[in-house]
Amino acid sequence: MSQPNSIASFKMLLDNRSQFDIEKMWPFADEWAKQRNDNCEDLTELEWSWDCGLKLDYDGSILKVLSRFYPPHKSHADYGLYHGDVDFYIVGVKIFSKSFEAKTLDVLCNQVETYVLQRQHQIADFIENNLDSIFH
Repeated sequence: MSQPNSIASFKMLLDNRSQFDIEKMWPFADEWAKQRNDNCEDLTELEWSWDCGLKLDYDGSILKVLSRFYPPHKSHADYGLYHGDVDFYIVGVKIFSKSFEAKTLDVLCNQVETYVLQRQHQIADFIENNLDSIFH
């Protein structure tokens, strides 16, 4: 049974469908994925990874939600509420943003979660109804 001693020999074993000890392959599989992901342009957060039995995955998100909220400051009247923004990105491009203010943390969380869920449904509906033809 062949054993890898480098990433190059790891790839050669896989490419040539050679017999190998899977336990000895994992360090090279992990290093290959790390190097490959480090060298990829990270617009979509897609990453290469290995699953059990050395099955190769390329997974990640195309839609990303980023937000930041600040707590109320008692020392400054202009900032007496929780406040912040929710931004939606598709493949690294901001497509829209919404600002929020709320008196309590519970109210803020309910507003933000409701808004994000609504936008997710709208985006999914839009994709299902309008973009299907692009991929077929």
